[in-house]
Amino acid sequence: MEKVKIYLQKKYFDILDFNYFTNKLFGTTEYELFEKETKNGQYMKLEYNGHIIYVLLSRKDLASRNAYIAQSISTSLAYIEKEIGTEYFKVDIFYYLIDVSKYAKTDFHIFTYRGLETLGIKMLNNEQFIDRIFPFTNFSDMLNSKNLMKKNQNNPSSFEELNENINFFLKTFGANGKEATFNCLVISKITNKPIIIFQVEDNESISVSKTDKKLLEDHKIFIDQDNFIKEYINKGLISNEKITSFRKQGRFKANLIKKFGEKKCYLCGCDIENIIIASHIHRVTDIENDSTLNTEDKIKQIIDGDNGFWLCANHDKMFEYGIIYFNNNKLIINGKLLEELQENFIKNITINFEINDVHYNDNISNYLKKHKNRVLI
Repeated sequence: MEKVKIYLQKKYFDILDFNYFTNKLFGTTEYELFEKETKNGQYMKLEYNGHIIYVLLSRKDLASRNAYIAQSISTSLAYIEKEIGTEYFKVDIFYYLIDVSKYAKTDFHIFTYRGLETLGIKMLNNEQFIDRIFPFTNFSDMLNSKNLMKKNQNNPSSFEELNENINFFLKTFGANGKEATFNCLVISKITNKPIIIFQVEDNESISVSKTDKKLLEDHKIFIDQDNFIKEYINKGLISNEKITSFRKQGRFKANLIKKFGEKKCYLCGCDIENIIIASHIHRVTDIENDSTLNTEDKIKQIIDGDNGFWLCANHDKMFEYGIIYFNNNKLIINGKLLEELQENFIKNITINFEINDVHYNDNISNYLKKHKNRVLI
């Protein structure tokens, strides 16, 4: 009688019940264990009667870090792809959770399980810790689920949906890059729009790993980095006209994240993401119409993180129309344009009237002077 052949790292030999896997997946308890040649990728490969199944594996303890599951997925998928090519989502892939304690039920992990289901990776033993897991139905569903976790998570990345594309802003260092790669793969399954990754430098890391880059590229997910963009264009993966149409604003937002952190109004602290705007200090239209600047200098100013703030819709419009402006690093309410009640309203909804020393420099001071001169004409 043929036995199920199981290939995996030797460290799992003594901690897994292989009868569970073979019986549930193939209806037999006869198996042989083989040490997997590669030490990379947390998964096992099962072969039986010409049928191959991959099972991704969690770590033994989930308590130490919420994001471990998401971080390990991209590495495992990359090595599976090496074995069977880019059509790996057409084979049976499952995820097995070794730790089914209370830590398996955090909001973050449930978000990750839904991502796995969206990718077509079924939870093998979810009955041991949760009733049912539903995939994300669309990008809004995924975004809403991520927003619900914000109060309890330090999100290393964020994403937004625009008319033409989806922007993904991520920190590339270590685990953050792995987690972001997983999220990008999930998004690629629920949208037909191009996905552009704008990388936020972190601990001198400026790019995701080569392994993750290839995985992303295979799923038509593009990284906004000049040498990568040239490579994509040369390979015919994306047109120069298409990608240049939405790079400037994405780079500007990535630079704001690098300087100020998460999307939160600098003046009132509002963090309702849908109404937070990447607001330029010196307007794009004024930069583009400045005949003293060459094209390269115009782009530098347009994407410069010193040339903007995260502002809520209220403060963005007040700043644009000169109802508020900065005198050096101090916020000024332009009382000449307002009635007393209106001025009091602005004071009541504003909690920050001064630019933090960490954020204030000669560059932002120069942009603020140009804004002040424009609105006080």
